[in-house]
Amino acid sequence: MTRHQLSQALLILLVAAAPAAAQRADTTTAARAEAGDRRFFRPRDLGMVGAGIAASAALSLFDVRIAHWDQSPGVQGSSGRRRFVEDVTHVNETTLTVAGLAAYGIGRLTHAEGLTDVAKHTTEAVVITSLISQALRGPLGRSRPYVTGDTNQYDFHAMKGFSGFDNRAWPSLHSATAMAAGFALVGEIRERHPDALPWAAPLIYAAAAMPGLSRMYLDQHWASDVLAGDVIGAVIGGRLVHYAHSAPAGAGAVHAPGEIAIEGVSHRGE
Repeated sequence: MTRHQLSQALLILLVAAAPAAAQRADTTTAARAEAGDRRFFRPRDLGMVGAGIAASAALSLFDVRIAHWDQSPGVQGSSGRRRFVEDVTHVNETTLTVAGLAAYGIGRLTHAEGLTDVAKHTTEAVVITSLISQALRGPLGRSRPYVTGDTNQYDFHAMKGFSGFDNRAWPSLHSATAMAAGFALVGEIRERHPDALPWAAPLIYAAAAMPGLSRMYLDQHWASDVLAGDVIGAVIGGRLVHYAHSAPAGAGAVHAPGEIAIEGVSHRGE
């Protein structure tokens, strides 16, 4: 499967998921809007991020052991398995963003409000998650597993992540953006067609986990990198959709360039 085919598959998935998500709105959305819940990040969300970082730190104790297992012959398997994993790893911030923008354009051209809304929020989640992850990876400069021969998970070089690909391990951008897209899609389904959650959510979450796992298989990330990315993406994707559907009319999830919205107040960055 080529990168072009993967982009097409992502676009088809987004287009196919949107009508089901758009069939029925969750009644809790109106209740939250009436209650004036305009917060973006809440204390418990920040607590989840903190817990995720702590869990990543704890998991790092086993990074070397997990990396050795991932690179063992039994896990690596045949050349066919490796080709499949290499195809999966093409699902990243670029292909997800392109697929989201394409779906958004289709929604606008066909006047499909549900598709337009889902694509907009999913793409926003991917872009915001990507920017935050890049901002973290640059200063930390954590070395990728192959750099140390899978022997030293604590090889950090401050600020080197900005200039060197080898030092952009934590968090995994693949896992972060894929999970952001997954949680955004599940959030849209929860808002619009909650009856579909029992079967849709497990499938979407499983698909969202695959890019991060593929990076471990290819020795590009430690397990703790992937876990941190999963947490960051999950929080941003889920919160963005919640905010977009709970904010009063005219209060979008993403504001003009240079502005952020926290606790429902728009602040212009300096």
